[in-house]
Amino acid sequence: MTTINPLDTEETQGPRWYIVHTYSGQEDLVEKNLRLRIQSLDMQDRINEVLVPTEEEVVFKDGQQVKEGKYTPRYVRLLKEYDINWYPFPYKRGLLLISTVINLITAAFFMKTYIREQGVEMIHCRSYISSILGLYFKNTMGTKFIFDMRGFWADERKETGMINNPILYRLFKKLEKKFILKSDAIISLTQNAITEMRTWSYVEDSHNSKFHHISTCCNLEKYNHARKINSERVAENKINLIYIGSIGPWHSINDIQLFIKAVYFHCPNSHFTLIVNQGADKLHEFIMRENMEQSRFTIDSLPHNKIKDALINQDIGFFFIPPTYAKKASSPTKMGEMLAAGLPIITGRSIGDIDTLLEENKIGYIVRNKSIEEYKTAIDTVLKLISDDRQGLSERCGKVANEYFSMDKAIEAYDEIYSNI
Repeated sequence: MTTINPLDTEETQGPRWYIVHTYSGQEDLVEKNLRLRIQSLDMQDRINEVLVPTEEEVVFKDGQQVKEGKYTPRYVRLLKEYDINWYPFPYKRGLLLISTVINLITAAFFMKTYIREQGVEMIHCRSYISSILGLYFKNTMGTKFIFDMRGFWADERKETGMINNPILYRLFKKLEKKFILKSDAIISLTQNAITEMRTWSYVEDSHNSKFHHISTCCNLEKYNHARKINSERVAENKINLIYIGSIGPWHSINDIQLFIKAVYFHCPNSHFTLIVNQGADKLHEFIMRENMEQSRFTIDSLPHNKIKDALINQDIGFFFIPPTYAKKASSPTKMGEMLAAGLPIITGRSIGDIDTLLEENKIGYIVRNKSIEEYKTAIDTVLKLISDDRQGLSERCGKVANEYFSMDKAIEAYDEIYSNI
């Protein structure tokens, strides 16, 4: 692995491009601020150019060319090509309720005019905050309302301490009830969550037809190469395990560390690739504290388009998420990516539909007791699955990924919902 210092000069390293992600519609402002920052830090000799990826646009009016040389980002051209109008709003942050109210009011004023002018018939709301607007316009203007819930939002934030006020929690649970009762369709990431909601006192049999299951999804074609290589991978003396995610409140850092420690000493030939966007310092501290060999670990942070490459030449994927109530509605994207790459998975219980998917299809191991001994049993069980029929195992993983995490099938499911409302 090569690490490049972005402050290396052209003479020692040569100029290289770096990508800066921005909010949509804010590219020019970011470019301007970057140039000002470069000048104020006197770094003109280190940073040669700042560019916004654009394409030339020629404008015609009444068959005559009236303007040229205007440049627009490529994604804007694609949106126009597919007749998609995208209006990004800067999201104000600050005090939870005050900033949220300001954001909702700002969006509501725009949406009211847009709905009238464009004749909008349906509003698809992703998660809870935007669904407040969906519910409002359904009640006031008669638009159809799709509640794409993405999870048990209020419960997740209560469990992680993001909502500590019991009054605020009850407020969002009341809103959740209204979303479910008033919406024209409800989309859940897991079948487990739908089963749970059907037990709630206010959900009646007549609401059953509104529930739809569409999991998080992946562009599975991107992982075909990794699955092919992994399925043909010859058993070596080294066992490669990979973790993808973060080390934060949504993940069980203690379980992750205990699993790594158990496998490290139980399988001296194991190697761990840990792809984390945050929390790498905690992993480094853990490795040093346990006197583990640094050479048996690769810790890195990668952009999403590089994940498919990191999954090549791996044997087992693993992750651990706290099995709280809210996680009945959770569908980790990393699971779809790992399965699409042909990797069996070791993880904990009661996360969305994971228990059923792994156990019924024999493509991994569900850890329930989270003890050193069970972690050893988990790794031994999955290694046996690999040694018995690696190619067959890889095919089963790919089949489950296609059935459950396919982006193409998700598109078809959304299209059917739109057509039937």
